[in-house]
Amino acid sequence: MKKITLLLAALVVVLTSCEQKNNSQQNNPKQSNLASQQDFLYVEKGEIYFYNLDTREATLYPSEPDSVTDALCSKNNVLYYNVAKDGKLLLKSLDLNTANPMPEFLADWNVMVEKDEWDGMPTFGDMFFSYDETQIGLERDLHWFAGKSNNLAVYDLASKTVNKYDLYHVVELEDGCFTVEDLPDESGFDRWGVHVSHKAEKTVFEIDDHVYYVGDGGRTCLDDKIDFEETMGFSLDDGYDLTVIGEDPTGKKALIAVYMAIGDGEVGFYIVSTLDGKEQRELPGSAYDVNGPVWLSDGSLLYFGYLDKEGLLLMEPDNMIRYIAESDIFCVLH
Repeated sequence: MKKITLLLAALVVVLTSCEQKNNSQQNNPKQSNLASQQDFLYVEKGEIYFYNLDTREATLYPSEPDSVTDALCSKNNVLYYNVAKDGKLLLKSLDLNTANPMPEFLADWNVMVEKDEWDGMPTFGDMFFSYDETQIGLERDLHWFAGKSNNLAVYDLASKTVNKYDLYHVVELEDGCFTVEDLPDESGFDRWGVHVSHKAEKTVFEIDDHVYYVGDGGRTCLDDKIDFEETMGFSLDDGYDLTVIGEDPTGKKALIAVYMAIGDGEVGFYIVSTLDGKEQRELPGSAYDVNGPVWLSDGSLLYFGYLDKEGLLLMEPDNMIRYIAESDIFCVLH
């Protein structure tokens, strides 16, 4: 009888401890893993920093010994990033679904971290996901004067292998310009436009060269208060296009890109408008880029721009701009 009593008492202690732990986790949901504790990350001077919107503080991740050159975060909060080590470019990962993630080596891209002798630019370019996030692409063997990369390296997450695909080759040099011949993209996915989605949300659409919020039985123009010619020295008739990037998670604002194709690239800026059209403004210091602004869960907008100096900027819900860091590499945590 005494043994049974002691056993029951021990069981009560265990159950009470488990209940206290569960209550603690429910009351403090940001204690479970690193992704839930932080809102976004950025890379500055080769080091990873995590940023919390509530505290407005950045925390250095101390466990990566190598210099980080680029980073991507998947929808399930796994960080994939490149590091430069011993003259090579290596791919690593961090599982942010754990409280104390540690770096995991994934692959050697077989790319040397060096600069082209002709123009001093790196010989590799952007890293990006395939649409289904089963592959990671890396532009390599860049010829910046031709505006293209010779090849695409692809890391397959399932097979854990790296393959290289030929994209084009130089045919001849005429009048100081390279003539190139495109080759089939055997990698199986479009290399471009995979950084962000340019798909319109359900209530905001491009109609007749303008952007409208469609709802409440009518439609409201979200760019008619912007004097493009006065502020930028051009009008939409000059060949610029408007594209909806998306609504913010709180359903109050829309982000719109204004851009124009020039040569092999595109130039432009961004507009932020309330859905009632009453507040329309150019996103301060913004410049159009496929890896552009990203909405955060509280309605803040994170982007790389120029205000007094270049850096990572945060436009808060009240439109105040906060300078975060000297960085153009950032990932939002989901």
